[in-house]
Amino acid sequence: MLVSKADHERIAEAVAKAESSANGEIVCVLARRSSDYRETPLVWACAAALVLQAAPIGWRGGLLALAVAVSVILWRRWSRRLS
Repeated sequence: MLVSKADHERIAEAVAKAESSANGEIVCVLARRSSDYRETPLVWACAAALVLQAAPIGWRGGLLALAVAVSVILWRRWSRRLS
């Protein structure tokens, strides 16, 4: 990933401007890839399971099964996309 001299100057100016109103130092990092976020569907499934525990007893089983099914579908789709 190459950054032109004009882009570098624009970034440096923007960082300097932002740092003038901040108490910290801003560091720019260019990376080809930062993360593939494989855990995202699993986190959503866990969150859904926790929320659904508050559902009434009659609905809990069906909604929990639906949440698990959706999370499995999302997990498979996401994993396929990363392969």
